Amino acid sequence: MRAFPDFVDNLKEVFIMGGNYTALGNSTKRPEFNIHVDPEAADIVFRGLGDKCTLLPWETCRSTKITLSWKESLEKCSGQAMKFLHAIEAPLTSKKKAMGFDNFVSSDVLLAVVLTSGDAVVRDVRHHLGVELAGTYTRGQLVVLDHVDDRATSKVRIVQEVSAQKYMEAIEALKHL
Repeated sequence: MRAFPDFVDNLKEVFIMGGNYTALGNSTKRPEFNIHVDPEAADIVFRGLGDKCTLLPWETCRSTKITLSWKESLEKCSGQAMKFLHAIEAPLTSKKKAMGFDNFVSSDVLLAVVLTSGDAVVRDVRHHLGVELAGTYTRGQLVVLDHVDDRATSKVRIVQEVSAQKYMEAIEALKHL
């Protein structure tokens, strides 16, 4: 985006799963993995995209509750899409069980629901975002910067709540594909 500043003009919308805005990490205690691995690039993206960006943060993925038992009840479904979904999620699901999680989290599937189902988002906010680049404990964590830049066009849409029902319906729709 720095090399080709006009690139953003070609984009209508960008949907990103990653980051956190309440300090709930997954790769470390604070930052979320997708932002933590290259915080400089993430900072450029959020500042460059502004209102063209919809962010599904880790906290929202964690708080959209579907029980593991409900998800496991679908494993008997015979469709190829469902078999594929189970196969790619099996290692993560078994790890979550071992860690004591009782809910199913599939961030990529949830982002697809946000992208394809306009009424799935229950609550969202807009904030100007940056990424902490120098912190000892918070490097890679998203930072709300509304005090620095309050232009509406620079504010990223942050999805705070997604309908668990819409999430379940999207997964169930894969049963026979």
